[in-house]
Amino acid sequence: MKKIYLSIALLAITATSFGQRINIWTDGALGNNNWLNSGNWSQGALLATDIAQMNKTSTINGSRSILKITTEATSDATSEIIQSGTYVATVTVTDNGTNPFEGTAVGIYHNTNAYSASTFNINCKVTCTNTGTGNWFSIRNLNAGNTLKFGSNSALTFSTPDVFLDNAGIGTIGATGGTTTYEGTINSTVSSTLSFSGANGVHTFLPGVSFGANITNLKFFFGAGMTWNFNTADNVVIFDKTIQTNNAVAYALNVNAKNCLAAKLDLSSGSLLTVNVNKDLENMKTVALAGASTGLTLTIDDAVTKLHFANSSAETWAGSITVNGFKPGVIRFGTNNTGLTTAQLNKISGAGGTVALDSSGYLVLASALSNKDFNSFTSSIYPNPVKDVLNINTQESIQKIEVLDILGKTVLTNKGENTVDVSSLNNGIYFLKLTSDKGVSTNKFVKK
Repeated sequence: MKKIYLSIALLAITATSFGQRINIWTDGALGNNNWLNSGNWSQGALLATDIAQMNKTSTINGSRSILKITTEATSDATSEIIQSGTYVATVTVTDNGTNPFEGTAVGIYHNTNAYSASTFNINCKVTCTNTGTGNWFSIRNLNAGNTLKFGSNSALTFSTPDVFLDNAGIGTIGATGGTTTYEGTINSTVSSTLSFSGANGVHTFLPGVSFGANITNLKFFFGAGMTWNFNTADNVVIFDKTIQTNNAVAYALNVNAKNCLAAKLDLSSGSLLTVNVNKDLENMKTVALAGASTGLTLTIDDAVTKLHFANSSAETWAGSITVNGFKPGVIRFGTNNTGLTTAQLNKISGAGGTVALDSSGYLVLASALSNKDFNSFTSSIYPNPVKDVLNINTQESIQKIEVLDILGKTVLTNKGENTVDVSSLNNGIYFLKLTSDKGVSTNKFVKK
């Protein structure tokens, strides 16, 4: 593997500076990988107006100011920048706000025109800023099959409100994008939106990745068929702000780690987002759907038992939700039956029937619930999950006890007692419906 060992502060300046040149790392005849030796560069010692084009092993052993970091345009090799000590690479563009994908806005550029299997690994601290009038900074990974990696020692710090991470770019709309992976920290000195783009491109988040407090939005910006993979560690929340969509195209988000997200889903008009939920998410924020043609598809793996959102009744739901793999008692909105409005419930399909929220906020088939108030009185049950005897705690006098399966079918009945034996039931999700003179109270439980 070709490696570039970082041990300096690297400064890249304006893309429009006089005398700009491409200075290619060759390692020359010296063979010592020394960044400062002019003999290791195709055009001599680095100048402030240079584009440092990397293609061989380099040890960065001193400070230099350069324009930007790129990879060689005609190489399918793997290059890597490794963190050494506490040095920081600072890339400063001077773009004036014409196009975030133009050369003057792009500070890190992985582009191998003649190849489609090149990898560029950045495993160091990088500070990215723009001293022009534009409010953005861009990182581009161009061409199908190319991979840009930000390793476990990477720490990206931005200072612009808008950051673009592009896997294909405006200039290649419809082309298959590359892959970018992230496993370091990402932060900003100002409130920033990270906009991900690239038709059919893939952005994958790995264990170790984290977003700082000033990263307020992650946005599907542009590129039909773009996919995000959250392959992070279980029970480590890596993002808790807002996930947005942009443009009327289809995107996909794969949840492969338990409770990795605690974010709001905010879909723009006409956009289509499929969330493949392969692990439990217990602390999601609200869901908002702008525009009648906006669609959210929740595809739920059979192993998932919890997909919990906050009360979303105050959010705009002009669009609709389709649930694939629906099981009553898995999806939840809020903590009671006010988590969605009736109009919002009517925009949910895929359950095989009309849905409702039970007294705990779980999405169930309406046929499984009483026509009375879903939360007529307070009750609780324990233990949950349960193996044999389920205990009931309530101040009311129970007249009837019913156990319903996830399809709303009554599978057990009992008279007014404070316990019910469920040992005969198959393992799975059930609902305990209690009837008193005040009405009905419903609790979800898991038989193990």
